Amino acid sequence: MNLRKLLRSNTYLTGILIGIISPIPTIAILALLFRLIMHLTGNHTFIDDRGILLLGIVPDILLIRYFLIKANDEKTARSLVFVTAVLVILFFMFIHNQPFNLPF
Repeated sequence: MNLRKLLRSNTYLTGILIGIISPIPTIAILALLFRLIMHLTGNHTFIDDRGILLLGIVPDILLIRYFLIKANDEKTARSLVFVTAVLVILFFMFIHNQPFNLPF
């Protein structure tokens, strides 16, 4: 199956894949950006890695709106809501109160 065709289909699998994959580049970009800001300013209490992980979920929320309003792909949006909720629950269960550092 072609990747473009898969991403345009209104299936639960599409939403799950998008929901899992979309936070990864966002977390990487935010981590590099905040590390650069901390290095340039010398302020090492700007934001910790747990905050970056939580901000990485923002694209999922924006994609939910896109798939519900613009694309009218209800199954994809439902699975995105499910994956986002699971990610938030896992964050607050395992990472929120623990010391955590990103590997980069």
